[in-house]
Amino acid sequence: MFADERRTEILKLIEQKHSVTVSFLSDKFGTSEVTIRRDLQELENEGLLKRTHGGAMKVNNPKQELNIVDLNMKQVEEKIAIAKQAYSIIEDGDAIIIDPSTTAGMITKFIREGEKKDITVVTNSFRVVSELMDCEKVEVIHVGGQLIRSFESSVGIIAENTLASLNVDKTFIGINGVDFESGLTTINLYESKMKSMMLKCGRETYVLADHTKFNKVHLSVVKRFDDIRSTIITDCNVDEDVISKLNDSGLSYIVSK
Repeated sequence: MFADERRTEILKLIEQKHSVTVSFLSDKFGTSEVTIRRDLQELENEGLLKRTHGGAMKVNNPKQELNIVDLNMKQVEEKIAIAKQAYSIIEDGDAIIIDPSTTAGMITKFIREGEKKDITVVTNSFRVVSELMDCEKVEVIHVGGQLIRSFESSVGIIAENTLASLNVDKTFIGINGVDFESGLTTINLYESKMKSMMLKCGRETYVLADHTKFNKVHLSVVKRFDDIRSTIITDCNVDEDVISKLNDSGLSYIVSK
């Protein structure tokens, strides 16, 4: 088991039990207590748990769980360009998934104002639902689940079961990190699971990543690098070095204008 996979599982256990001991985790994962303490230190550094004497406990508000209002203020022009490019891919009659990311969410503006019709939007984003509420030309399906207020979205077993029963034409997800070794990563364990399932639902899948997302690695893995089958849509400010790596990797990508 990779270190980041083990740390993800540690967070799951702490979410369930609220606190765990080093000895319990050492037995659970078959690794040394020294390694477990190192994991706990790294997770505490990320603000995802609080270390205690002999173990760790849950924290209620991890510092990395950014508010979607704050995220909406970053790289706005680039995100709009990426969303416009994503909209150009959608066809009349398509069923699509839009995740709660700010970039993917901007596609709704083009759906509302555009001429494409008979679109079905599947989402776990309450903001997407709200923006399409009075758009009668669009069918909207919310997958339900447990609310994450800071992301205005839902996660959990109910949402996952709904996604598992669906097939769509195209999936559009945002991502926090694209790395040419680690793959696609994000900051939130539960959102990561949802993004991974959304990619499985789509006949065609698109990862929306502005230029600031490349060469970044976060805690939770959505897709390992060698398992990426999606087209990456980025903006025109992306570094030439990144373009070179994309070409060398063989990954499909589109640079928005």
